[in-house]
Amino acid sequence: MAVAPKRILKVGKSRISIGAMTTDVALAGMKADTTYVPIGGIRNIGNSGMSYQAINVEEIDDGIVRKGKGVGNPGSLPLTMSRRPTDAGQLKLIEASRSDDAFNIRIEEPAGGGKWQVTYATALVMGRENGRGGPNDTRTLISTLEFTEEAIEDPTLADTLAA
Repeated sequence: MAVAPKRILKVGKSRISIGAMTTDVALAGMKADTTYVPIGGIRNIGNSGMSYQAINVEEIDDGIVRKGKGVGNPGSLPLTMSRRPTDAGQLKLIEASRSDDAFNIRIEEPAGGGKWQVTYATALVMGRENGRGGPNDTRTLISTLEFTEEAIEDPTLADTLAA
C-alpha cells in the first residue's frame, strides 16, 4: 500500500476578509456576500475553534469530582496587523468595531496543490487597539473577532483566492 506524502499546511499567504453586517449564519448566505474586503497587514492570526465548559460536581460523601461537558463557545480569533491607515479592510474592521452587530468573516488558507481552504464565520469585532512598542517596533492594530456561531469550513477547496 502506497503511503501518501505528508503535506505541510502553511499559514503564509492566508487572507482574512470582512464582509457585511449579518444575522445569516448559513454557509450559503456567507458565501453569497459580495462585500468582503481583505484585511491588509496581518502579522499574526491567533488560534480559534470550538471549546466547551467543564461542569464539575464535588460530592462530599465519596470525595470524587463528577465531570460533565457544558456549553460550547465558538471561540475568537485575535488579529495583529501592521497599522495601515488607508487599508480598506482595516478601515472596515475599525468601523465594524463601533457596531453591536456581527459581520461575515472569510478565512482563506493554502491547502496545497494550488488549492485554498475557505472558512466562513460570523463575528463581533471587539476592539481596535493601537499598538506602539519601542524604538525598533512598528505601529500595529490589534483586534479580536468573537465568533457568534461555530465557523464553517466550505467542503470544497477553491482553485483561487476569492476576488
